[in-house]
Amino acid sequence: MVIIRRRSSSRPARIPTSRKPSDIITHCGPGEMPGPHRSRPSSPLTRVSFAATLANLVGYRPSEGEAWMSAATREYPASVSVVVVGGGVTGTSVAWQLARRGIDVALFEQEHLAWGASGRNGGQTGVEANYGSGIIPHRLRSLEIFREAERELGEFEYDQCGRLRLWLGEPGEHPIPDPTRPEADEYALGDEILTGDEARERLPLLSERVIAARWVPTSGRLWPFKLVHRFAEGATRHGARIYNGATVERLVAADGRVQGVVVDGQMVRAQWVVNAANAWAGPLADTAGLKLPVMPWRGQIVVTESVRPMLPFTMGHFVHRSSNYWQQTRDGKFVIGGSRVLDTVGRDNLHDRSVSPDILQKTLSMLVAALPALRDVRIVRAWGGTMGFTPDGNPYIGETELRRGLLLACGFSGSGLSWAPVAGELLAQIVAGEPLSLSLDPIHPDRETGQLADGEVA
Repeated sequence: MVIIRRRSSSRPARIPTSRKPSDIITHCGPGEMPGPHRSRPSSPLTRVSFAATLANLVGYRPSEGEAWMSAATREYPASVSVVVVGGGVTGTSVAWQLARRGIDVALFEQEHLAWGASGRNGGQTGVEANYGSGIIPHRLRSLEIFREAERELGEFEYDQCGRLRLWLGEPGEHPIPDPTRPEADEYALGDEILTGDEARERLPLLSERVIAARWVPTSGRLWPFKLVHRFAEGATRHGARIYNGATVERLVAADGRVQGVVVDGQMVRAQWVVNAANAWAGPLADTAGLKLPVMPWRGQIVVTESVRPMLPFTMGHFVHRSSNYWQQTRDGKFVIGGSRVLDTVGRDNLHDRSVSPDILQKTLSMLVAALPALRDVRIVRAWGGTMGFTPDGNPYIGETELRRGLLLACGFSGSGLSWAPVAGELLAQIVAGEPLSLSLDPIHPDRETGQLADGEVA
């Protein structure tokens, strides 16, 4: 992970629009940056002290008797109904949905909850008409679960504030047409295509370089770090066991079926194992001889100083076959990310949390092109986080016939926050033998475009 340090003048660096910010980047260890919505704690988070630190960060206090203890002082259960691997927003969502159905579940996280992409992202969520592939109903269901979860578990700052997605170009250039309008109408998403002038009527701060925009009312924002811990609290309240600092070394499989996991040298048998490791999902699947093509991909985030309220909704724009995105938090900071297509991270570099000055330069330059008023706003920190992407852009959710008993919930392709709630519900329905609320066809692990295959045990 990285932060951007203060210069010797004691003033933070301003957004660099014409030169690289490499002179202000320093590196620090994982866990020092809990998320984009709050300032960095005075000391690094550790596996042992993490749960206690939450009281200061989110007002969350672990329930008495929760299994959040050091790996050196505990024994794991010999068997459970379901093992969940991964303590991010997806793993904790799955654990909550299982536990509230009375199913015995143990979750194992190699670091601490929200240590991976779930604690390092831009905090945006929602549905857009261009997604296609039959997944809009799934994303809409996630929004419903967000509201249900806040009522049951407590708030995590969810705000369906809408999003303004921009196209940038030269003044007078013809706006890019929108080929996805029919699907937006089908699901009544309420998307609107705006000219540049119409966009500036909504937000006068926009520059003349904005030539078109899409207004997306279903989009919103939340505090992902807090969401993870709300899910975890709900799961443990219903009897789930959560283990931080617990490394799942391998899956145990025989005769085409997964039978459990090995955690820190201890065998834990299970009827079901959920691979919710996302960027780490491929290497974990390798241990059972399953080739799971989840490509690790690093995203990078920049945070500015607090400024006056300027942005009542989230924003982004199309660029580099991907997108940039930003929002202003409740305390006035701008959280900015994107341009991830320019930077891939291989499996050997999964723990790389650094940032690239070149990519930050492109991201910030695009921001200033759209919002010139931010040209002199000062940077306070930055960090990186690794996500998992699939060949067709849709996640893997469900049981694969290649390894019975193995449930996949990974490969969210940069949209884990928007998928985690419905992924948890669907997997819990599978385990409980309930009718599925939505079709698995576009997200089933064994779909043709998913490209799963048998392989050799790693």
